[in-house]
Amino acid sequence: MRFIGTAALCAAVLVGCGSDGSSPTTNGTAASVEPVGPPPDEESIQQAQRRIAETASSKDCATENELNPISRPAFSTEARCRILGIVSTNAIDAAQYGDAGVIEYELGEGTLSVLLVRDSDGLFHIAYGDLRVPAPTIGTKLAPEFDQVAQQAGDALRQGDCDAFMKVTFVEFGPSSGDRAHTCGYVQNIAVAKLLKQEPGAEPELMGGNGTFAFYGLRLPGSFWTMNLARQTQEDHVPEGADPLPADAPEYGYLDSFRTNASQPPADGEGGGGSS
Repeated sequence: MRFIGTAALCAAVLVGCGSDGSSPTTNGTAASVEPVGPPPDEESIQQAQRRIAETASSKDCATENELNPISRPAFSTEARCRILGIVSTNAIDAAQYGDAGVIEYELGEGTLSVLLVRDSDGLFHIAYGDLRVPAPTIGTKLAPEFDQVAQQAGDALRQGDCDAFMKVTFVEFGPSSGDRAHTCGYVQNIAVAKLLKQEPGAEPELMGGNGTFAFYGLRLPGSFWTMNLARQTQEDHVPEGADPLPADAPEYGYLDSFRTNASQPPADGEGGGGSS
């Protein structure tokens, strides 16, 4: 069962629909490689807002794709390209949470919340956009529930435990928005899961967040990863054509992780997370 119809998903959120062709792997010497810290800081969230607006206003998909995470060059669809045009105008507010952030935009009666991660070039890149947010989230108090979700999701990925992972995943969109096989494929293939297993002492480090979104860092062998977490409820605005959330969907869930820094260029596909 798909939690959200594919057409509605592609039209409603800034994600890549379909496989990006990656099958993330790590080399056998990763355990001997030193953990890596966060990426360099080359701009503030306010500077990122202006740069993103200028880039998105080009209305050129090739140019707008520069806003994708560096580790996900295939993280693009025509729908994502069209919706990126929204982020060129009507910004409400922006907030930086360590090496991540949120910019929010007016969108009819609701809000478009754009999730950003600072990438290896030191600039903010667009990870996801959430159209199901009925009101701005910036300025709301960080939800303490995110700490437990980050820990449980990290443990489930490290252990390759799909059942445990599904109990703490965000299902509105992203890699866990598909059926069980789709979600389990993410657990089995994303490189961060293999690196967590090789670095058993690594724990998610809180960057910051609000009542709806939170971001955590993972210092892993040869690379740094940024975890995105989000809140989902039945009461949130539901895009036209989207299915309601399943009854057992957790209120706070793990959305995705991005490799945002590395000590050396990764092997092909190492930064991807499979289809989204």
